[in-house]
Amino acid sequence: MTSPVELKRLLNADESDTLERKASIADEESIRNTMIAFANDLAGRGGGTIIIGQGPDKAVVGLRIESDKAQQKIANLARNGCRPAIHVGIEICEYEAKRLAIVDVRSSAAKPHFRGDCYVRQGSTNRAATDAEIIVLRSTTADPKLRQLMKWKDEGQTKLTCVQLQPSGFTKLRSVVVADFQEITETYIVLGYPGAFVLTVPLEELRLGFDHQNKRPEITFVREA
Repeated sequence: MTSPVELKRLLNADESDTLERKASIADEESIRNTMIAFANDLAGRGGGTIIIGQGPDKAVVGLRIESDKAQQKIANLARNGCRPAIHVGIEICEYEAKRLAIVDVRSSAAKPHFRGDCYVRQGSTNRAATDAEIIVLRSTTADPKLRQLMKWKDEGQTKLTCVQLQPSGFTKLRSVVVADFQEITETYIVLGYPGAFVLTVPLEELRLGFDHQNKRPEITFVREA
C-alpha cells in the first residue's frame, strides 16, 4: 500500500522513464500504450508507475468515476487491450479529498507486448520500438516455457491438446480435450473449452509437449475433479 509520504513524493515527482501521469481515465489509448512501454522495459528500469487523476501540470483533479469502475476499466485495458495481457497492480488513494488511481506496471517476463505497435519508453514519452529493439525484447524473455507458449501463439497455433491428470501423483489420466489458446501472461494461460467454459492454468503447473497424431501443441496439467 502506498504510504502518504510515498504518495506525496509521486505527486511531486517529474514524469520520467518510470513515471507517467494522466488527468483522466478516459485517456484509454495513452494509458494502454504506457502500460505496454513500462511492461516492455527496454531500458531495464523495472517497469513504472502511472498516476491517473493528476494532470501533466501536477494539478490533482481526481477520478470522475466510482473507484470500482475505475479499477475494472484499468484492469480491462491491461488484460484485453494489450497482447499478451499485462499484469498490473491498481490502488485507489485519496489526496486532499480527491481519489487517484496508482497503477504499478512491472517489467514483464512475457514481453514484448503489443497493441498494433510495440511501445517502449524513452525519457518521459512512449514511442514505437524498432525491429531491432523488438528482437532484443524477445531475447530477454528468460523462461523457456513462456517463450515456447508465446511462439505457439505468435505462429497462430491456438488449438491445443489439453491432457488433464488427476492430482494423484501426476499420473492418472482424467481427460483429453482440444481447447482454444486465448491468452497468456507471465504467470498463467487462459484456455477456452467447448461449451464456452474458460479455464485459467498457472504456467508453473504446465508441461509442454506436442501431439504428433493431430499435429498440434500439447499441454499437460493436473486438475481437481
